[in-house]
Amino acid sequence: MAERAVICMRWGDVFPPVYVNALYHAVQDHLDGPFRFICFTDDAEGIDPDIDCRPIPDLGLPPRAWARGAWPKIGVLAREAFDFEGRALFIDLDTFILDDLAPFFEGTGFRAIAASSWTRLPRPKSAILRWLKGGLRALKRSLKGAPKPEARPAVAEIPPNNMGTGIFAFDIGAHVEIAEALVADIDRALALYINEQHFIQCHLDGWTPWPDRTICSLKYDLRQPVLRSPFRHPENPGNRAPILAFHGDPRPLDMIENRISSAREFPHMWIGKVRWVHAYWQKYAR
Repeated sequence: MAERAVICMRWGDVFPPVYVNALYHAVQDHLDGPFRFICFTDDAEGIDPDIDCRPIPDLGLPPRAWARGAWPKIGVLAREAFDFEGRALFIDLDTFILDDLAPFFEGTGFRAIAASSWTRLPRPKSAILRWLKGGLRALKRSLKGAPKPEARPAVAEIPPNNMGTGIFAFDIGAHVEIAEALVADIDRALALYINEQHFIQCHLDGWTPWPDRTICSLKYDLRQPVLRSPFRHPENPGNRAPILAFHGDPRPLDMIENRISSAREFPHMWIGKVRWVHAYWQKYAR
C-alpha cells in the first residue's frame, strides 16, 4: 500500500536536534491522516523517540561534499533509502509549517521550488552588493585560513540552476538513477555542478514547480529593506503561504537566542528577539 512520508535530513552540528523535533510537531498539526516522519541522520541523540531515525544512505561522498552544499540529500533518492512504497515530501530543517500540507502530496513526478513558487519573486542583487558580499566571503576565508574555492569549468550543455530542493516531493524509488549517477563519478559532479539541487535538476527527465506563491521566503517576502532592518523585525508571515522557508541566514534559533544579527547577514541586520519566531518555537520545539 502506498504511504505518505515527510522526510528530513540532519548531519553535523549546524542544526541541533530540536530542529527535527520542531518540524515533526508542526507537521503533526498540519497533516491529517496517516503519514510517516523520517529523519535521515548521523546522530539520533536528542531527537523525539516517535521519529523514525535512519542512517543517511552512504554515497561515498568525500568530506568536502558534506561541508559545501547539501550533497548528502541525494541519498534520499537511493534505492536503499526506503523499505516501502509511496510518496515522499522532503522539507529542510530551517522551515516553518503554517498550514495544510496535504496539497504537497498531490500529483506525481518530481516537484520542487521554482522562482514563481515564492510568494514574492527574489530581487536581483546590485553589482555593489554582490561585490561587498564577495569581499566579505573572501575575508572570512582568509581569517579561517581556508583556500579559495576552485572555479567550476564552464560546460555549455549544463543549464543554469533554477530549481530549489528546500521542499521537494517524489515517488519513492522513481529516481534511483540520480543517486547512482552521483556515485559513478563524484569528483565530476562536485566540479561541474553548483550544489545538489543543480545536479538533481540536470539529471531529471522533467520536473514540476510548486504552484505560484506556494512558499513564503523570509529573505524575499518578510525581511525589511536594508536601512529599515535595524529598526523593524521581519514581518510575521501570517497566512501568506502554508510553508515558510528560512533557507540560509538567519536561522530560526538565531532570531530567538541571539540579540543581534551576525556578519553572515550583512548588509541586513536585526536587533532583539523576533517575537513571532519565538512563539512558533515555543509551540513546536519540544
